[in-house]
Formats: sequence, structure tokens, C-alpha cells
Amino acid sequence: MKTLCFSIISVACLLFAACDSSKAANNFASSTPAQEIKQMKILLNGKTFSIILADNLSANALVENLPLALSLHDLNANEKYGTLPIQLPTNARPVKRIHAGDVMLFGNDCLVFFYEDFSTSYQYTQIGKITNREAIRFLSSTDSATIKLLP
Repeated sequence: MKTLCFSIISVACLLFAACDSSKAANNFASSTPAQEIKQMKILLNGKTFSIILADNLSANALVENLPLALSLHDLNANEKYGTLPIQLPTNARPVKRIHAGDVMLFGNDCLVFFYEDFSTSYQYTQIGKITNREAIRFLSSTDSATIKLLP
């Protein structure tokens, strides 16, 4: 009887541990090594760069509508934004801190590319992250730009 109880408790502990580790995962696709890294491409100034995508409905919906061309405009000397021709599902949350390379959705149709680090009280839906410093420098070096988002 003790062996049966011990076996049941052991299985229950394993199940709880598995559930807990899945909750701890970051919502970016790269958070789990075994998970495929979801990416999309961005064409800036004739060069192609990658955006590592968040693992959420908004990023997935954006990818389903690619390719897209966007006109980006500068705002506050820390971001470029463009209006999407589609509306995406949202899950806006206070992010508190923006990092250079963050790609966020403001509202349901405004895609924002950040090129500076700063604190904010605004709410955004995570889309992804540009990790290439050359792409981030390009975004900061021009008042406006036309970009292409590619699968």
C-alpha cells in the first residue's frame, strides 16, 4: 500500500513540475531550445534582417499577412512607427521598459520599431525583436523609411 501511495505522489509531482516549467517560459519563440524559432524578415535600405517573433496571436496574424510594405515615421527620437493595412489581435500590457530592437504593436494596427532604450507607461503587444545592431542604427539614422516585411 505504501508503494502505491508513493507511486501516485511521484507521478503527481512530475505532472506539477511539468506544468510549472511551461508557465515559466518567456513568450518569445526562442525561449525553449527544442521549440522552433519563429522569424520574419525585414528589408531595410536594401538589406535583409531578421526579427525574432514573440509566440503570440498578434505575431502569428502578422506573419499570415506578409509580405507587407510600410512607411515608417519617426516619433520622439526613439522609435519608428507605421500603420498596418490590417488590424491584428491584441494583448496589450504595460511594458515599463523599452529596449532598442523591440518591435511592438500599439493599438491594433500601429507597428512600432524602437531604436533607443527608455522607460514608458504605455501599453503594447509584443511582436518581436530585431537583434542586429546595423538595422537598429539604420532606423535611428533617418527621419522616415519605407520597409518591407517578408515571411
